Amino acid sequence: MAFTTILNAKPDRPYLAASAALRSEYERLSTSNRMLRHGLIATAAALVLTSALSLYLARKPHVIPYVVEVGKAGEIVGVAQPLAGNQAVNDAVIRFEVACFISDARSVLADGAAEKAALHRVYDMARGAAAATLPAWYRVHPPFEIAAKETIQAQVDSVLREPSGAYEVHWTETTRSLNGDAVATAHWRAVLAVQLAPPDPDRMLSNPIGLYVTQIDWSEEQGS
Repeated sequence: MAFTTILNAKPDRPYLAASAALRSEYERLSTSNRMLRHGLIATAAALVLTSALSLYLARKPHVIPYVVEVGKAGEIVGVAQPLAGNQAVNDAVIRFEVACFISDARSVLADGAAEKAALHRVYDMARGAAAATLPAWYRVHPPFEIAAKETIQAQVDSVLREPSGAYEVHWTETTRSLNGDAVATAHWRAVLAVQLAPPDPDRMLSNPIGLYVTQIDWSEEQGS
């Protein structure tokens, strides 16, 4: 009887071993496939993140603006650091930009290209009522027609901030003949209302800090 039981048990053992081996191989393949899927998901996520970062960096402006103050002899006397969008603007930088605005707006240069560049900077800093005041002034005082006969140098003497937040500018205009002789001198005063906005990437060279003149009130000082 015992002999019969042993004979019946032997044939089952190879099948049990084969079944166990099959289950082990299936579990190994399942684990391998699961790890492969996780790896592919991680790789895809890394590619998406890298692509998004590359697109963000590609869209950022690469021009870093500097405001450079140049003395009468052409030497550099001051440099303003580039400004971030959330960085406060120092009042000295604003006064420097206001002075440059008046110099560009009121000077008449013999070099047509230089005059055109100065007017481009002026219009890139004008908004609101100031954007209407400038064309009206230039219609009566066309700079390119004036440059055919004489030049005008606008030398800013002072820029003061008023309690209202506007800036009072005093400057001296020296008119010269085409051979460089001084013909006339006049003293002018202006009150400029200004506004700060985030710098425009397309105007980094002409308006690096996002300072806009919104109102212009200028007149010649009596007795000048």
